[in-house]
Amino acid sequence: MDVSVTEVKETVGSQKMPKTYEDNKDFISYLPDPILVHILSFLPLRDAIKTVLFRQFGNLWISMPVLDLDNCLYHEYEDYDFLLDCDYDNFMDVIHQVCNHHNNTTLDKLHLKLCFEQHSKNGPASDYAEEKERAAADQIENLVVHAISRKVKILDLDFKCRAISGSMDPLAFYEFPDLFRSNYLTDLRLASCDIRSFEEIYLPALRVLFLEEVLRSYDSISRLLQEVRRCKTFTPCTLSILVLSIWKLKKIPCPRFEWKNLRLTLDLTKWHHLGLALLLKSSQTLETLSMYISHNRFGISQFVKAAHWIQDYEFNVQKYWDLQEAEFPFLESITVHGDVNEPSVIQVMKFLLKSAPRLRKMVISAKNLYPAASGRKNDPYSKATDRAIAEVDGP
Repeated sequence: MDVSVTEVKETVGSQKMPKTYEDNKDFISYLPDPILVHILSFLPLRDAIKTVLFRQFGNLWISMPVLDLDNCLYHEYEDYDFLLDCDYDNFMDVIHQVCNHHNNTTLDKLHLKLCFEQHSKNGPASDYAEEKERAAADQIENLVVHAISRKVKILDLDFKCRAISGSMDPLAFYEFPDLFRSNYLTDLRLASCDIRSFEEIYLPALRVLFLEEVLRSYDSISRLLQEVRRCKTFTPCTLSILVLSIWKLKKIPCPRFEWKNLRLTLDLTKWHHLGLALLLKSSQTLETLSMYISHNRFGISQFVKAAHWIQDYEFNVQKYWDLQEAEFPFLESITVHGDVNEPSVIQVMKFLLKSAPRLRKMVISAKNLYPAASGRKNDPYSKATDRAIAEVDGP
């Protein structure tokens, strides 16, 4: 018997609801397909696909507007070998099923989390390993192409295992396809991948950009910085700041950035301070600023060969910050974590204090802990107070 949506609403809102449960009637079967699809959207994709075994759901998963593929949900982090190999082939088969069967014309979000490296890029590898890596890379690229073709709004790709952070080889990072062209993408989050090959970047709708351990060339990050100036939230990393230092020394004009929220995780050398100053002075619409700062005493990364010449440029960091002038008329909240006792960091904080007339709260912590460092949670220090204060935590 067919039951209309109106009748379902009447049943839900009536006194008969308890009796429905007492009689063990199947209430889910009466829900319209859009509601069932919405329910499925809250499930990891591998679990959503399994609902084909239930008559009520059938093949509704192919119409889901949210695709959540997180391979790290299905194993324990403590087992390193299992972490790399668990259900790997099955997970790739899930991606294959999505590319072949998912038929929703639009996508709200694609989230892919997978520990993936391409060691065969760095030298000889067994035929089996090379073939497996190539097949996996092709499947991932097909998935990204599928999402872009479905006008995806949020693209969240994480190829790093959190439990083994820092152990992955940057030269083996997944090489992201040159697909930075979309009229619909509003939120882009990339972790542990290589975007050095990007020739063209066109993201007019982008409002949130998060980059973590992303390998980039000078040219690709320059194009990216030029394109994302209208983002409302930006989370760059150390290499982006170094590119801005090069802009400063080469007298390349820096665009006026329009972001309201800026989150920085920086492993600084003295030469990064040029770019940090340029970034801040070009971000005059800022409302909240969060920084985790550590100091790199080993020089510029070996992966940034094009920037080694910058180390010949000598200057006094503290005096440089004393000479900087700017005004942040909207900046109300500042959070600084990490090496806050370093003289150069103190100079940065002095610069911010004198330049932010509307500042309502400043949090300074010497702890080597950055709240919500992944950029995927709300900053617990974002709530402002009625007066400017400094909260100082010990190590």
